[in-house]
Amino acid sequence: MITSTDHFKPQRDIIADLLLTEGQQPRTTYFCHKNHLYKPTKEELSDWYINNFASFPLYTSEKNDGVAISNSFQRKYRKYHELEELNDTQTEHRKELDGLERDSILLDLGEYIDEWIDNIFLDFAKAITALKNGPVFACINDDLIIMKNLVNFYIDIRKEEDTQLNFFNNVFIPKAVADQMTEILIALLTDRIKMHEPTYYTSKSTPTHLINQSNFKINWLASQQEFAELIHELTDKGYISLPDMSMSMQANNLVKFFDFSASQRKEGSNIANNILTALKPIFDKDDKKETYNYLKSGYVQKFNTIPLYIPKKNKRQNL
Repeated sequence: MITSTDHFKPQRDIIADLLLTEGQQPRTTYFCHKNHLYKPTKEELSDWYINNFASFPLYTSEKNDGVAISNSFQRKYRKYHELEELNDTQTEHRKELDGLERDSILLDLGEYIDEWIDNIFLDFAKAITALKNGPVFACINDDLIIMKNLVNFYIDIRKEEDTQLNFFNNVFIPKAVADQMTEILIALLTDRIKMHEPTYYTSKSTPTHLINQSNFKINWLASQQEFAELIHELTDKGYISLPDMSMSMQANNLVKFFDFSASQRKEGSNIANNILTALKPIFDKDDKKETYNYLKSGYVQKFNTIPLYIPKKNKRQNL
């Protein structure tokens, strides 16, 4: 029985790998729509959010290998959560992103997917009820019939090589990512069906073994810039070695082990994005060398006096 979204950690980890692995990030396109004078009502925003983040997907598209997202989607998302408005600096209608810009969008997409997973699990009953009011399952009042038809539909889509589910309106994600999200739906629906019919079985169902995941987190009490400085100093001085993966994945995983609530200035801000920005080196055109964005005038370094680590073997040789 699935009792927590921790059950879907394998799928979450695979999705993170697919989006953030250094050198293998998907092609990422950003669309900028300038005409955003219309302000949606609270009811319209609520409907938009439910359709994108708390509903069972029913539509498909041809296989996609890249990521494409528009500023209108991000603007509505931020508006719904009452976050700071999106600051559009892009002038082109369509832009292929690279580097930090691309990684930032991919981290955002990872957060959207995590939020969808949480919602579809927590609001499962509401999502099923909503299907009864739509055209696909009109006049079908038996939840079990709906769930069995859904799981069969998702299993068929998962087997297709050139077709994938659409999860977000006007947001395109790679089929490999969509397939992992589809597997989550199959596992969740199969689990609920088995509560009604314990002998229910389909060969394509995802195993429903509960995964134990520790909630242990270290509270970071200083600023995020100081955290980045400490990571840099410990790495440069030889005390730690971060896993060989993209910096965006490193930032994403550091956020899983450290709680940055004490340094969070705005509720709902993307902490992983902030940590990525602090950790990632930038090129100083004046000094013609790599530096970090927090090493600005006025910043007082806290950890630059950490001595270089000398392994015991080297110490013996020196003696």
